[in-house]
Amino acid sequence: MAKKIAAGTRSVDINNTLVEEILSQSNPNELFGTDGLFQQLKKQVLERILEYELSHELGYSRHSKASKQDSNRRNGTSAKTIIDDSGQKIELDIPRDRDNRFEPQLIPKGVRRFTGFDDSVIALYARGMTMSEIQSHLEEMYHTDVSKELISSITDGVMDEVTRWQARVLDRIYPIVYLDCIMVNYRCFMHINKATLFSLK
Repeated sequence: MAKKIAAGTRSVDINNTLVEEILSQSNPNELFGTDGLFQQLKKQVLERILEYELSHELGYSRHSKASKQDSNRRNGTSAKTIIDDSGQKIELDIPRDRDNRFEPQLIPKGVRRFTGFDDSVIALYARGMTMSEIQSHLEEMYHTDVSKELISSITDGVMDEVTRWQARVLDRIYPIVYLDCIMVNYRCFMHINKATLFSLK
């Protein structure tokens, strides 16, 4: 059965298989820690979106052999630290241009706190999302009006990133430990006490 998570004003079905697959590959610290899988996914998506924002600004994609209509060019990256929903830091490489005309729209200059993104990342990497669904998620992530052409370009790039992640080679076996507990009351020497019973499979 699929679970639902909120993303903006909508909810998205998240296949339990995807959740189990992610959990089977990492312990909680590796999954949600500072350098965990979830933080890596967020960093990859944000940097990919910013890269396509710059491509849209310049009018050509990275490594394009086509003639350029503008003298402005890419000029490496600059480091920026943002704070996410959980209060954790994400170190981003923000693309730059030579003329310093590029103004990122997803994470504007001067913005250090970027919230409301966690659910969108999970939804973007969930299996079965159509191109139009990914496009809708991206539109909701921007808090200002952006052109349809920009959203379309970013959607193509994010789709490539997501497809590669979904097609990655997996190990043949992933050990899974199920841990559950129940709180119970019991009587001992005329006193009522509480105990926790654990079940390990």
